[in-house]
Amino acid sequence: MLGKLTGSTVIYTTKASPSDPNYYDNNDYKARLAELIKSQKPKLIIDIHGSHPYRPYDVDIGTMKGKSLLGKDELVTKLIASLRNEGIANYSNNYFAASKNETVTKFGAAHGIPTIQLEVNSVWMVPSEGNYESHRFAQLLQGMVRYVNSVK
Repeated sequence: MLGKLTGSTVIYTTKASPSDPNYYDNNDYKARLAELIKSQKPKLIIDIHGSHPYRPYDVDIGTMKGKSLLGKDELVTKLIASLRNEGIANYSNNYFAASKNETVTKFGAAHGIPTIQLEVNSVWMVPSEGNYESHRFAQLLQGMVRYVNSVK
């Protein structure tokens, strides 16, 4: 949905994938990501994950403690402002820093692209659960659309 609304390229994997791209580099996902980096030269990679509802944050922003931003710290400032404008207020900074294993964040940064890993509390990602949940999902999506459009 985010890709469609912003005209951005989106790739994803499912739990059933034989190799987790956040643990290993030798897989189809990372090969395709490398192709996209080479052909499209993105300004930013956002690696979005769902986080368990018991986590105390709405969104955790993982940047390898700032290293994956490649000096563009304003990317996080803009992200927080975009989401805060939609009512998402509780942030965590690098609880999941994306610095262990062979993460997508490490991969993107190593290829010269600022990369952010977002761990979004799943309470924001279940629109089928009812009206309130649908509203929260719409807030999250709108904030992400505005953010992506601001950095394209």
